[in-house]
Amino acid sequence: MCYNKVMTRMHEQRELIKQNLKLSFIEKELPEIRKGSIYTIVTQKMINPYGFVLQACKQEPIDNLYIATYSINLKAMSVFMNLLDSGLVKNFVLVLNCNMKFKMKGQDVYILEEEKKRDNFTLIKKYSHAKVTLIDQPSRKLVISGSGNYSENPKIEQYTICDDEELFKFHKSWMEDKTL
Repeated sequence: MCYNKVMTRMHEQRELIKQNLKLSFIEKELPEIRKGSIYTIVTQKMINPYGFVLQACKQEPIDNLYIATYSINLKAMSVFMNLLDSGLVKNFVLVLNCNMKFKMKGQDVYILEEEKKRDNFTLIKKYSHAKVTLIDQPSRKLVISGSGNYSENPKIEQYTICDDEELFKFHKSWMEDKTL
Protein backbone atom coordinates (compact mmCIF):
# COMPACT_ATOMS: atom_id res chain seq x y z
CA MET A 1 0.00 0.00 0.00
CA CYS A 2 1.44 3.37 -0.92
CA TYR A 3 1.97 6.20 1.56
CA ASN A 4 -0.71 8.42 -0.02
CA LYS A 5 -3.37 5.75 0.46
CA VAL A 6 -2.40 5.28 4.12
CA MET A 7 -2.54 9.04 4.72
CA THR A 8 -5.88 9.27 2.92
CA ARG A 9 -7.35 6.47 5.06
CA MET A 10 -6.05 8.12 8.26
CA HIS A 11 -7.53 11.45 7.14
CA GLU A 12 -10.88 9.76 6.44
CA GLN A 13 -10.90 8.17 9.90
CA ARG A 14 -10.09 11.50 11.54
CA GLU A 15 -12.96 13.14 9.63
CA LEU A 16 -15.35 10.40 10.76
CA ILE A 17 -14.31 10.96 14.38
CA LYS A 18 -14.93 14.71 14.02
CA GLN A 19 -18.29 14.02 12.37
CA ASN A 20 -19.24 11.64 15.21
CA LEU A 21 -18.73 14.51 17.65
CA LYS A 22 -21.16 16.56 15.56
CA LEU A 23 -23.55 13.60 15.52
CA SER A 24 -23.85 13.81 19.27
CA PHE A 25 -25.69 17.10 18.65
CA ILE A 26 -28.09 15.34 16.27
CA GLU A 27 -28.59 12.44 18.71
CA LYS A 28 -29.30 14.82 21.58
CA GLU A 29 -31.51 17.32 19.78
CA LEU A 30 -33.38 15.09 17.39
CA PRO A 31 -35.91 12.67 18.87
CA GLU A 32 -36.65 9.33 17.29
CA ILE A 33 -38.34 10.02 13.98
CA ARG A 34 -41.97 8.89 14.06
CA LYS A 35 -44.24 8.38 11.08
CA GLY A 36 -46.66 11.27 10.69
CA SER A 37 -44.39 13.78 12.41
CA ILE A 38 -42.25 16.48 10.80
CA TYR A 39 -39.09 17.65 12.53
CA THR A 40 -37.40 20.94 11.72
CA ILE A 41 -33.90 21.94 12.77
CA VAL A 42 -32.24 25.32 12.36
CA THR A 43 -28.55 25.32 13.19
CA GLN A 44 -25.46 27.38 12.79
CA LYS A 45 -23.20 24.57 13.94
CA MET A 46 -20.98 23.03 11.31
CA ILE A 47 -23.18 20.04 10.62
CA ASN A 48 -22.75 18.42 7.25
CA PRO A 49 -25.95 16.73 6.05
CA TYR A 50 -24.11 13.40 5.88
CA GLY A 51 -24.35 13.42 9.68
CA PHE A 52 -28.00 12.42 9.28
CA VAL A 53 -26.92 9.50 7.06
CA LEU A 54 -24.32 8.37 9.62
CA GLN A 55 -26.92 8.59 12.38
CA ALA A 56 -29.36 6.48 10.34
CA CYS A 57 -26.63 3.85 9.77
CA LYS A 58 -26.22 3.52 13.54
CA GLN A 59 -29.79 2.21 13.72
CA GLU A 60 -29.81 -0.14 10.72
CA PRO A 61 -28.20 -0.50 7.28
CA ILE A 62 -29.49 1.66 4.44
CA ASP A 63 -30.84 -0.25 1.42
CA ASN A 64 -30.99 2.77 -0.89
CA LEU A 65 -29.54 6.23 -0.37
CA TYR A 66 -30.58 9.02 -2.73
CA ILE A 67 -28.96 12.43 -2.47
CA ALA A 68 -29.74 15.48 -4.59
CA THR A 69 -27.36 18.34 -3.87
CA TYR A 70 -25.83 21.30 -5.63
CA SER A 71 -22.33 20.45 -4.45
CA ILE A 72 -20.49 17.84 -2.42
CA ASN A 73 -16.98 17.89 -0.97
CA LEU A 74 -14.39 15.11 -1.02
CA LYS A 75 -14.87 14.38 2.67
CA ALA A 76 -18.53 13.60 2.13
CA MET A 77 -17.80 11.51 -0.97
CA SER A 78 -15.16 9.58 0.97
CA VAL A 79 -17.66 8.88 3.76
CA PHE A 80 -20.22 7.56 1.26
CA MET A 81 -17.66 5.34 -0.49
CA ASN A 82 -16.64 3.92 2.91
CA LEU A 83 -20.29 3.27 3.77
CA LEU A 84 -20.70 1.42 0.46
CA ASP A 85 -17.52 -0.60 1.11
CA SER A 86 -18.66 -1.53 4.62
CA GLY A 87 -22.14 -2.59 3.47
CA LEU A 88 -23.87 -0.03 5.68
CA VAL A 89 -25.24 1.49 2.47
CA LYS A 90 -26.14 -1.03 -0.24
CA ASN A 91 -26.97 1.36 -3.13
CA PHE A 92 -26.19 5.04 -3.58
CA VAL A 93 -27.66 7.44 -6.15
CA LEU A 94 -26.15 10.93 -6.30
CA VAL A 95 -27.94 13.70 -8.21
CA LEU A 96 -25.59 16.64 -8.86
CA ASN A 97 -25.92 19.86 -10.78
CA CYS A 98 -24.76 19.54 -14.40
CA ASN A 99 -22.05 22.15 -13.95
CA MET A 100 -20.33 20.17 -11.18
CA LYS A 101 -16.94 20.18 -12.90
CA PHE A 102 -16.85 23.98 -12.86
CA LYS A 103 -17.95 24.29 -9.24
CA MET A 104 -16.07 21.35 -7.71
CA LYS A 105 -12.48 22.05 -8.81
CA GLY A 106 -11.35 18.55 -9.78
CA GLN A 107 -13.63 16.63 -7.41
CA ASP A 108 -15.72 15.64 -10.41
CA VAL A 109 -12.87 13.38 -11.60
CA TYR A 110 -12.91 11.47 -8.29
CA ILE A 111 -16.70 11.09 -8.42
CA LEU A 112 -16.64 9.86 -12.02
CA GLU A 113 -13.88 7.35 -11.23
CA GLU A 114 -15.82 5.99 -8.25
CA GLU A 115 -18.94 5.60 -10.38
CA LYS A 116 -17.03 3.63 -13.03
CA LYS A 117 -15.63 1.10 -10.56
CA ARG A 118 -18.80 0.53 -8.51
CA ASP A 119 -22.01 -1.24 -9.48
CA ASN A 120 -23.83 0.17 -6.44
CA PHE A 121 -23.11 3.87 -7.11
CA THR A 122 -24.98 5.91 -9.74
CA LEU A 123 -24.29 9.52 -10.65
CA ILE A 124 -27.10 11.52 -12.27
CA LYS A 125 -26.48 15.05 -13.56
CA LYS A 126 -29.38 17.52 -13.78
CA TYR A 127 -29.86 21.26 -13.75
CA SER A 128 -30.74 21.27 -10.10
CA HIS A 129 -30.28 23.30 -6.95
CA ALA A 130 -32.28 20.82 -4.83
CA LYS A 131 -30.99 19.52 -1.53
CA VAL A 132 -32.88 16.37 -0.63
CA THR A 133 -31.66 13.16 1.02
CA LEU A 134 -33.71 9.96 0.91
CA ILE A 135 -32.85 7.10 3.28
CA ASP A 136 -34.53 3.77 2.53
CA GLN A 137 -34.23 1.38 5.47
CA PRO A 138 -36.23 -1.76 6.21
CA SER A 139 -38.21 0.00 8.96
CA ARG A 140 -38.59 3.47 7.46
CA LYS A 141 -38.37 5.87 4.51
CA LEU A 142 -36.68 9.07 5.70
CA VAL A 143 -36.87 12.32 3.74
CA ILE A 144 -34.45 15.08 4.72
CA SER A 145 -34.63 18.40 2.92
CA GLY A 146 -32.89 21.62 3.73
CA SER A 147 -30.58 24.39 2.71
CA GLY A 148 -27.25 22.63 3.32
CA ASN A 149 -25.03 21.22 0.61
CA TYR A 150 -22.75 18.30 1.39
CA SER A 151 -19.96 20.59 2.53
CA GLU A 152 -19.17 22.26 5.81
CA ASN A 153 -19.83 25.90 6.55
CA PRO A 154 -20.68 27.99 9.60
CA LYS A 155 -23.81 29.52 8.08
CA ILE A 156 -27.31 29.08 9.39
CA GLU A 157 -28.86 26.00 7.77
CA GLN A 158 -32.33 24.51 8.12
CA TYR A 159 -33.47 20.91 7.70
CA THR A 160 -36.85 19.21 7.68
CA ILE A 161 -36.96 15.48 8.45
CA CYS A 162 -39.84 13.04 8.23
CA ASP A 163 -40.60 9.35 7.75
CA ASP A 164 -43.08 9.44 4.87
CA GLU A 165 -43.23 6.79 2.14
CA GLU A 166 -45.34 8.86 -0.27
CA LEU A 167 -43.01 11.87 -0.06
CA PHE A 168 -40.05 9.48 -0.44
CA LYS A 169 -41.57 8.08 -3.66
CA PHE A 170 -42.29 11.59 -4.97
CA HIS A 171 -38.68 12.75 -4.57
CA LYS A 172 -37.26 9.45 -5.83
CA SER A 173 -39.34 9.72 -9.01
CA TRP A 174 -38.01 13.15 -10.06
CA MET A 175 -34.47 12.18 -9.12
CA GLU A 176 -34.61 9.14 -11.41
CA ASP A 177 -36.62 10.86 -14.17
CA LYS A 178 -34.44 11.01 -17.32
CA THR A 179 -36.60 13.74 -18.92
CA LEU A 180 -35.85 16.35 -16.23
